[in-house]
Amino acid sequence: MYLYPANEIREMDEQANACGVLTILLMEHAALALYEAIKRIAQGHTVSIVIMCGHGNNGGDGLALARLLERTSHQVYVFQKPANHTFSKDVQTQVDILNKMGIKIQNQLPQNPSFDVIVDCIFGTGLNRVISGDDEKLIDWINAQQAYVIACDIPSGLHADSGQIMGCCVHADETITFAAGKCGLYLQQGVEVSGKIQIADIHMPYVVERSYTGTRIINASLFCSMLPKRKLNSHKGTYGSALMIGGRQGMSGAIILAAKAALRCGLGTLHVMSNHSVCDALAVCAPEAITHVLPDEHDKDAFQSFLRQFDCIVIGNGLGRDEDGAWLTAQVYQSERPCIFDGDALYLLGKRQIHGKRFAPTLFTPHPKEVSYLLDTEMEKLKKTPLERFYELQKRFPQATFVLKDTKTWIIHGNHSYINVIGNDGLATGGSGDVLCGMICGFFAQNKNMEAAAVTGVYLHAACADKLKKTQSTYSILPHDVIHRIPDTLYDLLNTNR
Repeated sequence: MYLYPANEIREMDEQANACGVLTILLMEHAALALYEAIKRIAQGHTVSIVIMCGHGNNGGDGLALARLLERTSHQVYVFQKPANHTFSKDVQTQVDILNKMGIKIQNQLPQNPSFDVIVDCIFGTGLNRVISGDDEKLIDWINAQQAYVIACDIPSGLHADSGQIMGCCVHADETITFAAGKCGLYLQQGVEVSGKIQIADIHMPYVVERSYTGTRIINASLFCSMLPKRKLNSHKGTYGSALMIGGRQGMSGAIILAAKAALRCGLGTLHVMSNHSVCDALAVCAPEAITHVLPDEHDKDAFQSFLRQFDCIVIGNGLGRDEDGAWLTAQVYQSERPCIFDGDALYLLGKRQIHGKRFAPTLFTPHPKEVSYLLDTEMEKLKKTPLERFYELQKRFPQATFVLKDTKTWIIHGNHSYINVIGNDGLATGGSGDVLCGMICGFFAQNKNMEAAAVTGVYLHAACADKLKKTQSTYSILPHDVIHRIPDTLYDLLNTNR
């Protein structure tokens, strides 16, 4: 399954029409998907439903749904907000059908309402203005009810691309979105207001779908297909060597977590360069790691020679932001080895303007604040147009793979993009990113494929958190708990997706 920005969804609709699959037919398929959702929720009981319709095609979906519900035992109230202009041809057709069937379309909100289900069909993916006035009152009315709310395609008031609320927004319990996911459902506030997201097949012509790449939603099958393969005829060198640099004074935990996660993901040999105390701690908690003390002097030639022996270099976990950290980051960036930049290294890359082309595989793991460092931009600008900022990152670091960490994690690798939609709020704690970084490192060292390492690391990280959620509250999930769940989560994924 895939996600697309709103303009590409509109192009798909136009191409479908050009193929002879008319909008009114797609509208019918959308209404059928909503009908199935209501049937599932009702569980054989009679329920009272209000369908809130706007003037556009989203409203047309709701009107078509009203016709499908007409022969059921459900009590249905159809509301369409008053219009001071003519409807589109397809919406007008739906209005005419209901009028001929004697199904009344109301222009007034119900008095003393007590509905089981509200279907929000007011605004669709084309919304690009701030909602106010009577429209705001409609949305406030929906949010004030005690009903189960289903959003048609997207919650009304949510920007389809940025995930920002346009003044106000319907808070849905469930969103039935059509043909493909919409980016805004998985970005920023979209995550909070969309509820459970179901992508419904409305039978968009295949010739249309295959002309777009979209953002692929990671699932267990994709994870298993991209996981490094293990061989019977192998040794530690088969599964790569990695060097991690970080863990300066007072920040030892970050690199220890990253190191333990990398080892748990099948890495052949791990080296860690840190201060004396971290090296001593690793000898106890991760004796598999080979340790090196950070250099006292900035000897570029000696350091570059040292770096050349590794398949992958990770820098940033508890690195610090001082001159020593900046020198180490610059040296790693200027090296010819595959690299993963995390944490403080991302800050230093942005603030110290350490740019330029790298031709070896490169991966950045920024959260939103670190994206603002890399682009030297304001957070508010980043929130308004997150997709544009993602593309701007690609232009600035054209050879890099990006793991963009947020409530939902996005991965960008050249023309390919992915989104991870599993996981939970137990990961919203310091150290989770270090575990993720280590997992990606462990996978990359084995298959030398940064795209695959990012996809598998991100998905396994979230799957471990979901496994933890089955036995404990997300309040108490800690990063080292995630590491402890790697073995059995990996085992389950591999054995259920053979």
